[in-house]
Amino acid sequence: MSTALINKKVCRKLQGGAEQGNTCLQTPGTCESCPEWHAATRTRVLLHVTIPGHPVSWERVGWSQGKSFDPNRAAKTAFLWQLKAAVPNLRPDCQSRMSVRLEFWSAKTDAWNEDVDNFCKFYLDALNPEKPRKRRGQKAWEYDRLVAESMKTAFGPWGDDRQIDELYARVHRSSLNPRVEILVTEFSQTITETIYVK
Repeated sequence: MSTALINKKVCRKLQGGAEQGNTCLQTPGTCESCPEWHAATRTRVLLHVTIPGHPVSWERVGWSQGKSFDPNRAAKTAFLWQLKAAVPNLRPDCQSRMSVRLEFWSAKTDAWNEDVDNFCKFYLDALNPEKPRKRRGQKAWEYDRLVAESMKTAFGPWGDDRQIDELYARVHRSSLNPRVEILVTEFSQTITETIYVK
């Protein structure tokens, strides 16, 4: 069964004709990037933030002397400090299904060679709250209780990225203002059905 994409009204901000913060040129409530749209469709915004600086690309786990190490740890820590400065009271919603929109503005001269998939991997992984390590021989219910307790003081929009049902990503290459824009909303099947008509 084929699907047809309805041409929605989109303001010039999304088309690159206006910088972030400018007033939408379309009717309020018709553009996905506008607060009025979320109010009209009753979507709950869990996180909407712009992080200045060049987008970070995910790197594979490395090995040294027979032990694995995470080459992304330092970059993740720096990103989380920036995020905490912007939204210090962010707490994970462990129940809802999520919709995520990621936009990357890259200023590198070889930006054409950058992989949007690795950008997404880094930021989705970095937004996952850290969980306690499972000890050998520990019962499943004991570990689940520890995870639930840790979520009370954890930092992030969700408890696990398996809650994400919808993901949109876009790279703007050769930008003069490198940054990353992250929008996390509660996923609504009703809204998705208004965009795609079978």
